[in-house]
Amino acid sequence: MPRKKIQCTKEEEEEFQR
Repeated sequence: MPRKKIQCTKEEEEEFQR
């Protein structure tokens, strides 16, 4: 199972981009 969530919010996406 991947650690990344299937659904992520914009804020979470921004955090992931960093």
